[in-house]
Amino acid sequence: MRQPLKTTLRRLVNVTVIGLYLNSMTFTAWADAVTAGSAAGQSVGQQALQVFDGGDASVTLQDLFPETGDTASLENVYGDDVKTIDLGLRANTRLQSESSSEGEAYRTLIDSGNRMSVDLSNDPMLNQADQVRSPDFMDGFKQNFADCTSTEVFENVTKNAHVANYKTCERVVDQGGNVEFLHDYKVGVIEYVSGQPNFQSCGPGCLYIWVGTVGDNYWSGNCKIYEEYTRFRVIAKDAIISATVDRAVFDDYFQILFNDEMLWTHTPGVFPPETAGSCERGTSWNVAPNKVITDKFGSDDDVITFKTRTSVTGGGEGYPRCQDSCRLSDFS
Repeated sequence: MRQPLKTTLRRLVNVTVIGLYLNSMTFTAWADAVTAGSAAGQSVGQQALQVFDGGDASVTLQDLFPETGDTASLENVYGDDVKTIDLGLRANTRLQSESSSEGEAYRTLIDSGNRMSVDLSNDPMLNQADQVRSPDFMDGFKQNFADCTSTEVFENVTKNAHVANYKTCERVVDQGGNVEFLHDYKVGVIEYVSGQPNFQSCGPGCLYIWVGTVGDNYWSGNCKIYEEYTRFRVIAKDAIISATVDRAVFDDYFQILFNDEMLWTHTPGVFPPETAGSCERGTSWNVAPNKVITDKFGSDDDVITFKTRTSVTGGGEGYPRCQDSCRLSDFS
């Protein structure tokens, strides 16, 4: 029994060794064939790259998609929103009824968006919810829970509450001390308001009021008109005894106005360049109008205005003087 067993084992080992040897030889041959095929494929690819050089090739949209048609209309509206929208609206109108593959595709997309949703009202998935809402189920629910009543019960509860009792104490601040009151007290007959202020005393109860700038040849021009004014308030109207325009100095033409009304002029009706005539008179005038204006100082106006107008050619000036007399007893 031992000899046949040894013989069998020897045969099995020999068969195994021979099989492994043959398998290794076959695998090596197969691996060599794969490697050779890969090298041949790489060689063919390199040759194709050398033959087909696409560096200068140009491919258009029509070459890739022959059924797209002409793209000139789209290229012409590039960058223009208004024209692009107009082109889209016209295409929308056309594709709604056009008998073409493009029109069919357009209408298919539009109809798919307008398709109604699926009706799931009878779907078995919702049977459980339908059973809950069924009349039989609700009737049973009402029988079991519909006979409920509410009862109000009042209960006395004792609760401790804190009520704050706030008290305040105010301290009186002593406002004692010295207080000084200031009050503007107006003394005199005339109070300056605006314009060219030029007041001068001419003795007890006498006041000179110059209207405008006092001087000589401080203006220049050719038929040019200059205007100046003095505004003041008469404080003690009843104290004024008399008021007179006693002096006027000017070169060339001169006017005196009270509240924009003509009071006095050296040349009535003539005032070049506003009227005809030469603007140059060649004289610097110093006259005494002696125009009484006492009533002007007693007018109801709060502020009175004296204005002068002087027409100058070359060099010139213009200013009048008013003399006011008042009773000193009104200020004692």
